[in-house]
Amino acid sequence: MGLRDESGRLLLDHGGIWLLELNKFVAERVETEQQRWLKFFKEGERLDETHLPDWMQTDEMRQAMSTLKAFSEKERAYHAYQARQNYLREQRSIQRHLETTFVPHFQPTITSPRR
Repeated sequence: MGLRDESGRLLLDHGGIWLLELNKFVAERVETEQQRWLKFFKEGERLDETHLPDWMQTDEMRQAMSTLKAFSEKERAYHAYQARQNYLREQRSIQRHLETTFVPHFQPTITSPRR
């Protein structure tokens, strides 16, 4: 019995749904593909892409590392953009405050030159 859609078609023929509890995973040595992926999910962000450990030396792991790096760069760019937008909003708010608080309270009068 597999997972099926509303028409009864089998959705997962060769796959499955896994629940991974990374905080419970501890392995000094990687001996299976499952351990390799668990270790990547747990430690991938801290790995140096130019000096990957032996357990990462597969095509799949190099691709996973490349994908992780691309997502990380996009996330950093997004946060930099948001920080810049927040800075600009604060500057505009300060400028509006200064303009409304410190506007001189006098009206210059225009007079005609005397003849």
